[in-house]
Amino acid sequence: MGTQHRKVRLVQAFSDPFQQQHEASKLAGKKVSQSECATVFGIHRNTLGSWLKQGCPYVKKANKALGINWVLDTAAVAQWTEDQTIKILLVILPRWVKSN
Repeated sequence: MGTQHRKVRLVQAFSDPFQQQHEASKLAGKKVSQSECATVFGIHRNTLGSWLKQGCPYVKKANKALGINWVLDTAAVAQWTEDQTIKILLVILPRWVKSN
C-alpha cells in the first residue's frame, strides 16, 4: 500500500466522527433514546451500545425489567466521541508519522 493511499485512509478513518459531531450539534443538548441517538450519529444501535460499554455518557440507563429505556444527551455524546477520536489520534498519529 502506497504512502499516499495510507494518508487518505487515515484521514477518512478520522473524519467521520467529526462529521457525526457536527450533525449531532443540530440536536445539541437534546435528550433522546438509544435508537434516536444512533440515528443522529449515523451509526447502528449496536455500535452505540458498544460506546455505552466503553464509557459514553448517558442521562438514564436502561432497565428492561422495569421498562426503562436509555436516555442520552446528544451534546454529551458528541463531546465524548470527539474526545475518543482525539485520544486515538494522539496514539496512532505519532506511530504513523514515525513509520513514514
